[in-house]
Parts: sequence; C-alpha cells; structure tokens
Amino acid sequence: MALNGDITKLLILDRPGYFRVLIQNLLKSQSDMTIRVLGNHHPLSKEALLEFQPNVLLLTIDSVSVDVIRLTRTILDFYPCPIILIHGLANSNCSQIIDAMATPWQNGAVDCFPLSILSSEMDTERLRQELSTCIRLWSRRGLPPYFTHFYQNATWLQNTHPPPLKDKTPIDLTIIASAIGGLGILPQLLKQIGPRPWPIVINQKINDGLSLEYIHHLKNKSGLQILSGESGQILLPETVILIPSEFCGIIRRDEQGFLRLHFQYQSGCHTPMGVDFLFQSASENAHHPIGIVLTGFGSEGEQGAASFFKKGFPLLVQNPTTCLADELPKRAIQHNPDALCMTISQIANYLTEAA
Repeated sequence: MALNGDITKLLILDRPGYFRVLIQNLLKSQSDMTIRVLGNHHPLSKEALLEFQPNVLLLTIDSVSVDVIRLTRTILDFYPCPIILIHGLANSNCSQIIDAMATPWQNGAVDCFPLSILSSEMDTERLRQELSTCIRLWSRRGLPPYFTHFYQNATWLQNTHPPPLKDKTPIDLTIIASAIGGLGILPQLLKQIGPRPWPIVINQKINDGLSLEYIHHLKNKSGLQILSGESGQILLPETVILIPSEFCGIIRRDEQGFLRLHFQYQSGCHTPMGVDFLFQSASENAHHPIGIVLTGFGSEGEQGAASFFKKGFPLLVQNPTTCLADELPKRAIQHNPDALCMTISQIANYLTEAA
C-alpha cells in the first residue's frame, strides 16, 4: 500500500455499475481524497492498482457471492490494501453481509456500509461522516502485518490454557466491548463459553439496520439466547443482550436489587462515550462484574475499563496480536497494567471457570 502524506487515494470498484454517482456525491466534499472509479467497462487489473496505488478500495456489491470473495482474495494476493464493502441490500436481506463480515478471514473485507439506510438527508450526512472517517482510518493504518495469516488460518481460535482465577467470587454480570473485527469474534467466544449463570451485555459497533440480523446470526452460531436490548429490562441469568446501535447502555440497580439496562439515545454507531458509560455504570452497580475488551480502533471504553481496574474487578483484554484492529485492546492494556491479555479461547475458559 502506498503512503501519500495527508492525501488518501481511494479506488471505487463499482461492480453493479449504478452506485458510483451516489458514492462520489457522498465523498466529493472530502478535499483530502483523490478518487478514481472503475466499473464494468473498466475491469480491475493488477496494472491499474499498481499505477494508481490506492490507500483504500471501496467495493460496491449487490450480493455476497463466490465471485465477490474470489475478487477480494485476488486483489489481496497482489495488492494488500484495506477493502471496504458498500452494499445496497435491504435490511431484511442482510444475512449475506453479516456472514461475510463475521468471517473476514474468508472474504478479505475489513468493514462494510449500507446504502439501503439512505431514506433522509440526516441518514446521508451520517453515512458521509462515518464512511469518510472509516476511509481515513484505514488509509493511515493499512492492513496489519499478520493480515494474510489472520485471514487464511484463524489460528487465534485454537485452545490455550488461561491464567488461573484469583478468586471464586460469584460473577453477576459480564460486559463486552468490541468494534471492527468483533462480528466474527463474538459468535466464537459465545459458543465456547456456553450459557452462563449471569447476564452478558454486549456493545458491538455495527451499522444501523443490521442489529436484528446480527442477533439471528449470533443465535445460530452460538446456540445461546440472544436478545435485543430494551430500556428498563431486567438482566437475567443465561441471557446475552446486544445493545442496539442507536443507543448507549447504562447499568443500574433497582429498588428490588435487580440489575437493569437503560438507554441514552445516540446518533449513529456506538461512540467511545457510550462504551465508557456502560463500563463505568457496570462497575458502580454490579457486585462482581467482568469486563472484556475485544478488537477495535480508537479509545472506546478506555475510561470505563479503567473503572474496573480501580475497583479490582477482572478486566480481560483480547491479545492485540490476534485482533483485526489492535488499538482498542492495546490502549486498554496500556492504561490498565493488571488487565489479563488473552486469546479468545483463554477468555472463554476464564469465564467457564468463573461459573
């Protein structure tokens, strides 16, 4: 991947042939981006990639087919740059996208954005902001050095022995925060830990409109009871709750002593502040919670995770070398020296032993 100072070279590969104008209009105000578009009449070639040397490639699709997967893998073979999927699938037919993003080591895409949500000027502006931010982020970072190994082997799922538990205090809540890369990690983690005698609340960054489809995906892959979070609901044992993307979750204890999930509205995908609220409120209201930080970029949950550390609650952090995006776990470890750095299987074994 070429580095071009502050200018991002963006190549749009518009396979269906009718998204290019919409995407160009979304990004035309971004003065720090140089954009080139290839469509059906200008097929992608190794020469075109090497001549333009894009920092990021946008691949527009109307389905996730074998041809799409073959194309992304071919691109990565001779020009390893971040690939972002742009899809126009209706929210009711997004299982293909969920499956694709949950198995990134098979298809090579690092993120995805839906055009199907563009029903208002507000939706368009939000997508413009989120997409341009994502493009700049991947342009700066590129693919991690272990990218090929990560996508082809997925050896980070292999079983290893976790550090022993420091105590056997009964757990009453687990909080999980994850972002880019988490769609594939969570089903594996939940399947390995099985039903727990306490509730699990998940803050997973996900595009608007995909939350319900992802819940179905988690149910099918993990075999657990997965619920979409509702404000005021009691957090019951053996349930896994996914916070909807338009809300940030806060844990409170009611007068009868039950832990409840409450919401504050937020625009767009989960924000760093939303994750902090979730972790901080859990550390203040649960008797013995466990906090888990998985793959992701940015400083999401940094202050909230610190609240677990200060109160002596267990903080489990995915080993950064096993993450698609390693900044989130790295920052959690940096600011919380006693955090336990683990593989996914080690985290699962820790939770199993804690029962």
